[in-house]
Amino acid sequence: MAGEPGALAMMIPITYGADASHVPTRPTWDCTACAEPWPCTEYRSGDASMQIVGALIYLTQLAIRDMRYLPAPEVVRRFVFCTPLSDADARAVALDLMRSRQPLPDITRTRHTPMRPLWGCSACRKDWPCGPAQAALLRVYEGEPDALVMYLGAMLAHAGDQLHQLGQRPHPATLDQRFLAWARDAIRPAVT
Repeated sequence: MAGEPGALAMMIPITYGADASHVPTRPTWDCTACAEPWPCTEYRSGDASMQIVGALIYLTQLAIRDMRYLPAPEVVRRFVFCTPLSDADARAVALDLMRSRQPLPDITRTRHTPMRPLWGCSACRKDWPCGPAQAALLRVYEGEPDALVMYLGAMLAHAGDQLHQLGQRPHPATLDQRFLAWARDAIRPAVT
C-alpha cells in the first residue's frame, strides 16, 4: 500500500456491518486494512444507504482521475457496486463524471438523514424523507430524475423491510406516497 488515507478516511461513511478501518489509500485505491482493491469485501458488506451512495459517486470521480490506466466504465462498476450497470450506463456515468470539474453534491452534508430502522429524520424527527431532506435530494439529483426515483425506490424497499421487521405493517400506498409521490410531482414537467 502506497500512501496514507489522511482526510479521505474522514469522508468515507461507516455503514452497518463495515469495519471503520476499511478505507482507501490514494492513488492506488487499496484498502488500508486488508490490502484488497477498495471497496473491499468488508466495506461492500455494509448497507447501501444514502450516505454510501453519495460517497461512492464522489470517490468514483476521484478514482477515475487517479486510475487513468483503467477504462473509466470499469472504475465506475468497481466503485458503484451497489447498482448494477449495463455497459452503456457505466460509460454514460463515466463520461458525466469525467466532464464534471467540481465534485458532485454530497447528500451527507444535510442533517436530515434517515434514522434506521424507524425511518424518522435524524434532525426534525418527522417521517423521512422530510421537507428539508426532499429539498436536498432534489438539489443532489437535479437533472437526473430517473436516478432520484431509483434511489427513492431503493430507500422505500429498505424502509418497508426494516419497518416490517419491527412489526409495523405500513400499507404499500402509504410508503409510495411518502417516498415516491412527492418526487414524481416535483420532477413532472410543468404543463403550460
